[in-house]
Amino acid sequence: MTLRALVADDEPHGRRAVREQLARATGFTVVAECGDGASALAALQRGGIDVAFLDVRMPERSGLDVARALGPAAPLLVFVTAFDEHAVEAFEHCAVDYVLKPIDPARFQRTLERVRERLRADAGRPDRLARLLAELQPGAAAGRRVALEAPGRTVFVAAADFVWAAAEGNYVEVHVGGGEPFRLRTTLQQLEQTLQPCDVVRIHRAYLIGLQHVREVRSTDGGHTTTVRLRDGTDLPVGRTFRCALVQRLGRPPQ
Repeated sequence: MTLRALVADDEPHGRRAVREQLARATGFTVVAECGDGASALAALQRGGIDVAFLDVRMPERSGLDVARALGPAAPLLVFVTAFDEHAVEAFEHCAVDYVLKPIDPARFQRTLERVRERLRADAGRPDRLARLLAELQPGAAAGRRVALEAPGRTVFVAAADFVWAAAEGNYVEVHVGGGEPFRLRTTLQQLEQTLQPCDVVRIHRAYLIGLQHVREVRSTDGGHTTTVRLRDGTDLPVGRTFRCALVQRLGRPPQ
């Protein structure tokens, strides 16, 4: 399998350095080169790119700006720059890696192996479109149920009904579609394990959500604050350490 790469850098020798490293590797082909962030964003939004190598500092839009604008629709991202002060923010945008200039060939090859590993991991997950179509089959969601033991009763929750849960001390408050929330004496981690037949994801140390109820993901404060809005209008914070998992679980739209 040949991976389609985009290289974006406002300096021609910067693009050439990445292109030369990719030419030495097996399984990569450069299908687009851009000299600024705006053109890189436009090319990535058109689709057909598996991995993007983005300079952090570019005219009009930085590499980080491009990542913010793409959000969950981004392909795999590798940031290439002469400055290391943006490393933390780069990884908050789910970057596969962060490479410093001048490029060290051995270090760059390790980056490419990380790209391959990430794609192999993604290939192991069910295709997002196929999963959604399967869940729309009559009776599919109704057939996926779990039993939750609440005080004095057992609550049967279908995959489509689990909306979100919040940790409150030694209890977890569970919200289900079309009903009042109920409390369980458990932890979010235990609840997440119990709900494995359902498509759920941890977004914060205190919150667990059902992915099918996500309406949108919002970033504010220059990308430093992320929230999820559910279809019932509930807004919940996304912890920094949980952002990448949320983006990966939501998946990229089919190209």
